[in-house]
Amino acid sequence: MIFFIWCLNLGISLWNAYATGKVWVEAKHAGGVHRFMAWMGYLMASLGFSWAILVLVGMLLQSLGTITPDQATLFLQAGYVLVVPGFLFSGYAIMFQSWANAYRNHSVVNMGVAAYNTYANVHNTFSAIDNFPKAFGNVFTSFSRGSGKSKANGLILFVAVLCVLSGFVIAALIVHRVAASDTQVPTRADAAAKSDSNQPSLG
Repeated sequence: MIFFIWCLNLGISLWNAYATGKVWVEAKHAGGVHRFMAWMGYLMASLGFSWAILVLVGMLLQSLGTITPDQATLFLQAGYVLVVPGFLFSGYAIMFQSWANAYRNHSVVNMGVAAYNTYANVHNTFSAIDNFPKAFGNVFTSFSRGSGKSKANGLILFVAVLCVLSGFVIAALIVHRVAASDTQVPTRADAAAKSDSNQPSLG
């Protein structure tokens, strides 16, 4: 089940990066809300990759005996604290935009995307309300312990930050790779239409 969820999150992140890349040039040309939504798609894709990398690296380090189970928990909690604010911010922006698209065009696809984004965002919000304070408290407390443990915990936090940053790098490579295939600059109206047709989804 965990593997299925991990693969699903990775697949959604790949789609978000691809969809963002397809509208990157058009959104830059159109500006305004279309440019903003392109950045939100990039942010959602980046954080999705970041979380997938965090889970993979955490499981790998624990299986190799590099970190203890408690340190693995701290590693994932540190990553969770880093990615959740961005998930929620971009999630609400994408959800509201999908509502607007569904209102303007009552197609099955638009209605389905809006419904899924709403469910995913509500789920993420309630999960954050329940888990974020605990995770933040544990991460904060871990640095108030003895000097030896603080150094080890600092290294764990550093690796978590690297994992998060690597997600942004991967998303940027995909976005710009896809965007590079679109060499023709469209009109402002065409740019807006294409931005609406390629909608990112919440992870």
